[in-house]
Amino acid sequence: MEPTSGIKGFLTSLPGKALLLVVGILATAASFTYLGIIVAIPVILLVGLALPIWAGLKRPRYLALTGLVILVVAGAIIAPLLTQEVMIPSAAASSSAVNASNPHSMLLQNASVSPFNAAPGTNFTWTVTVYPQYVPKGNTSPLWLNLNLMDIAGALAETLNFTHFAANSTAPVVVTFHASIATAGIWSWQMNLSYRSISRGTLTFVLLNAGSGFNAVEGPVVGSFLTTLGSVFPGVYLSVFLYLGIPFFFVLLIYLFLKNRQRRRQEAEQRSHDPPPGVDGARASSAAGTSPTGANAPRPNEQACPNCGAVIYPNESFCWKCGTSLASGNPAPLPTSGGPGQRP
Repeated sequence: MEPTSGIKGFLTSLPGKALLLVVGILATAASFTYLGIIVAIPVILLVGLALPIWAGLKRPRYLALTGLVILVVAGAIIAPLLTQEVMIPSAAASSSAVNASNPHSMLLQNASVSPFNAAPGTNFTWTVTVYPQYVPKGNTSPLWLNLNLMDIAGALAETLNFTHFAANSTAPVVVTFHASIATAGIWSWQMNLSYRSISRGTLTFVLLNAGSGFNAVEGPVVGSFLTTLGSVFPGVYLSVFLYLGIPFFFVLLIYLFLKNRQRRRQEAEQRSHDPPPGVDGARASSAAGTSPTGANAPRPNEQACPNCGAVIYPNESFCWKCGTSLASGNPAPLPTSGGPGQRP
């Protein structure tokens, strides 16, 4: 087989393999960090499997090793990138509008924490503006406002409460909470405001639109970049190997299965074109005039007819081709309607 030229030839060379590996790592890390896991899955399948196979790098061991390197190195790149994003202050959060015709009718507006990133032991401050005038008619004024602070594991760590709302007041109220956090990590929080229906006596709870899957506002980040990176690393690698590694190696196993099936089919086709082994094959070879030497030479315990050279198998007294007696070595007369050894 002649060496492949062009792009495929370059990609199968050592510099080309290195380039494929670098592209796979960077594409996987960038798609995972900035586009999400759903996009990162087809990206790693493309750059880690499809592209190398197209270039001719089809060895399963090479593909598996390439995928493992991409996952490990991409995870090491993703972790600091996500840590940097985590340390960027979250945007101020507000609740949903109460009046559909007024998009600004939000009971809770511009909730935030300050500072967003600080050392353990810092006293953090949360502020939010409450607008009592947007409470729907038929309800009381706001009764209380809670700040629920969640630790790095997402469990409720502390609840701060504010109840100093004036009855029937329509003036905005700025509420402030203070809490000291001693444990390093990525914390989160949520606020809820309550008011009661005058006629039914039921409570209504108003939450902030956190903009996250677990309905909490991210922050504050307690600790330095390195300590935060240490807490991000395990989660990153778990996600990378769980959501990217499993699809990658599952598809690789399917490719390996199909490749082995194709190889077995080719071997079966090759065997179907080979001469059948055994006596019939040897006799057909001898009948075609082949020599008993070389590849078609008699096997051990076999001998050649001294008259025509045909292969004679053990326990035979006469040559099956010309009828020569093996005991005398002289040609025997060809058989008639009688027994062997007689000429017609």
